[in-house]
Amino acid sequence: MKWIVTILIAVSFNSFAEDGSKIQEKKAKAIQSIDARIKALGELKSCISSASKKEDLKACRKKHKDAMKPLRTEMKQKREKRKAKREANQ
Repeated sequence: MKWIVTILIAVSFNSFAEDGSKIQEKKAKAIQSIDARIKALGELKSCISSASKKEDLKACRKKHKDAMKPLRTEMKQKREKRKAKREANQ
């Protein structure tokens, strides 16, 4: 009986450890994404702060839009992948 309990504890701990590493990986990806957005917003803020004409503001916004496009595309693909996975499980 003891060995069954020991095996169950070992299996549970192993599963928890695997889940923990998955969580750490997800957290790292989320933080990386947030840092990229913060960087882009900081550059936009700096550009807007130094703008002196309406055309400068337009150029800042266009530059920011172009910088954010790959990030938005990546986030959209992730959402679509999660949605497809949810629909497949139903």
